Amino acid sequence: MSTEFVIKAKRCCSIEHDRLVGEMENCDKFAHNPSKWHRCARVASRKSSERAKACMLRK
Repeated sequence: MSTEFVIKAKRCCSIEHDRLVGEMENCDKFAHNPSKWHRCARVASRKSSERAKACMLRK
């Protein structure tokens, strides 16, 4: 694996982590309703995992 690819992948994943943190903070508005919070967190996590996977597969 080239160093440039590793650097780009790490940068992309760091950005994705920050995005996930923001989405989870957005889910906290549903803290009074556990089922809505869980759904929001689950959807955010799935979307984030797809984007993170794309970060690691790009060349």
